Amino acid sequence: MGLNGVAGEGVNNGKGVSLDGVEGEGIQIGEGLDDDVVGDDEITKQCMTLFDGYESRSDDDYFTDHDEESKEKMRDIFREYAIREDGCPWRAHGSRTIDKKSFIIKTLDDKHDCHRVYNSSEAKVKWIASRVESLLKSNPIVSAKLLGDLILERYNVAVDMKKMYNVKQRVMSQLRSGHNSSFRPFIGLDGSHLKGPCGGVLLSAVALNANSGIFPLAVRICEKETKWSWKWFLNNLKLFLQFPEDMHLCFMSDRQKGLVKALQTHFPLAGTRFYARHIYANFRSSYLGHNYKKIFWKASRSSNLFHFNVALDSSREANLKVKQWLLKIDPHCWSRFGYDQYIRCDHVTNNMTEAFNNMLGTHKAQTYLQLQEFIRRMVMRKLQEMNEECEAWRDVLPPRVNARILKNSQASRQLAIISAGDQEYEILGPDRMFPMKLKEYYCGYGSWQISGIPCPHAMAVISHSCGKQSVKDCVPNFVHQSLSKRAYIQTYRGIIHIIPDQNMWPTIETDVLLPPLYETQPGRPKLQRKREAGEKAKGAKSGTVICKLCGMEGHNKRTCKSNKSSGKQKKKQGTKRGSSSQQPQPTTPATTSETPTMPHSTSGASSSQPQPQDCSRNKKTKNQHSIIGSSIPPTQSQPQSQVTWSLD
Repeated sequence: MGLNGVAGEGVNNGKGVSLDGVEGEGIQIGEGLDDDVVGDDEITKQCMTLFDGYESRSDDDYFTDHDEESKEKMRDIFREYAIREDGCPWRAHGSRTIDKKSFIIKTLDDKHDCHRVYNSSEAKVKWIASRVESLLKSNPIVSAKLLGDLILERYNVAVDMKKMYNVKQRVMSQLRSGHNSSFRPFIGLDGSHLKGPCGGVLLSAVALNANSGIFPLAVRICEKETKWSWKWFLNNLKLFLQFPEDMHLCFMSDRQKGLVKALQTHFPLAGTRFYARHIYANFRSSYLGHNYKKIFWKASRSSNLFHFNVALDSSREANLKVKQWLLKIDPHCWSRFGYDQYIRCDHVTNNMTEAFNNMLGTHKAQTYLQLQEFIRRMVMRKLQEMNEECEAWRDVLPPRVNARILKNSQASRQLAIISAGDQEYEILGPDRMFPMKLKEYYCGYGSWQISGIPCPHAMAVISHSCGKQSVKDCVPNFVHQSLSKRAYIQTYRGIIHIIPDQNMWPTIETDVLLPPLYETQPGRPKLQRKREAGEKAKGAKSGTVICKLCGMEGHNKRTCKSNKSSGKQKKKQGTKRGSSSQQPQPTTPATTSETPTMPHSTSGASSSQPQPQDCSRNKKTKNQHSIIGSSIPPTQSQPQSQVTWSLD
């Protein structure tokens, strides 16, 4: 352990001090001293123990495997240990107290005859890493040279560049390892077309947290969704996250040709899943019907090979070519039974990227800089909201995991258990039996290994083997650690730091960045996504429209094309209140005094053409009706009043 800032007064008389450092960490001697701030006039004395486990001269347990000569040499070394040049009289000696929580300086010669030495072999990589960890966490792109200058300025220790590179690599590997373990190694990749003035495509990589929520990793704006744009995006994603070579990874994609080739180039060992909904869209174009849909999704959600074959064999009754069509695509890429069990995720869709693209909404029509700023602020706000939400959880498992466990627990009541000993069981269900090895977290059904959450068969055994311990306290021991509350907290422990306003950004002397070349697309620009064949459109907010004439849905009485609407006359608008709905009374013939004085038509008219009606005839008394405007059509027994127009 190191002793930094040793004062010359009051330490030679056996004064006890607090021991805060272990394994090379610095501790302070005296009160009011700061080992991080060293003045130019202050002489820093350091005393290092050379061997762990040696407490004092009387402690010989450390030398049980050595001879007496070795013991004496070791004691001589401890008597004379100091950091100094040869010939310098400076000397310090101390030992721990009985409680081993304090350190007593017994001898101190505070005179130096040597000059300050900046090169110290005691400045180990671990000690330097602990001093620069906070800086690298907030600014990962800081150079190794700048870190070396900082150590020299604060601690008067010169460190060569090779050691500083090792320090930075050590710190970044620790930070990235904690970051990579905070989310499940299941990453969805997708591209979304932008509707702004420059067009383009937004590439995104989205992972899942412990509560099955989205966790955005990276975004990139490119001209088109091509093989080269995906290669550039995945290469930078790989450099930033620094995934270990032996880490199990899995990517979900929509089988875009450029994306598949880019994944084979940069992540050749990673698993690949295909978006099941896109495969079904292609399948549906050839095999339309509810029965085919049921066959596909049953095969896609099968967690074992037996159920997968059962789903495909059921297609023989409908069409023998269905099985051949589905097997052309590797089932390990779209069915659960072939998923990597180390991923602990049973998703067959890419809904996480779809949800992220949906969160952008109308902001896709903004400029590139405005869109990037919106994404930064949205993710920054979400990180804080999720962190605060987690503090209100009382259980050790996230809410969605608890809900799924409760559902499986209710389904386990119909299962029977046969114990074979050594935590091996046979689970008897309504139709078949599945083996269970509780010690190995294995179930023949397959869902437990793929999702990381106990299936109904596992819940039946867990409830049976808990004993006096409650099931609620016992279940978390059988859930994968990536689905725990602790993993969720680790996911959102970091923050996105604030930045100044755009007007206050520093001016950088560089080339002008031009927007990508925009290719005008034919037709009117569309702001909504194209829906696939058979996909339901977004429903109206007012609900379903029902016609009042025919009673059918999807249209109103104005656009009704049924025969019922052809024989029904339109109701006259503006009918006075209080008018009766009984049979209309016959009207009296028109007199000469009632001949209208309206302007006459300039063209000839025959008696067969419809004649305009007299506006004065439309006036009705309190107990009188006219045929025109009546809700009941006229009959032969109800004579109509006719008006003859003269052409004088």
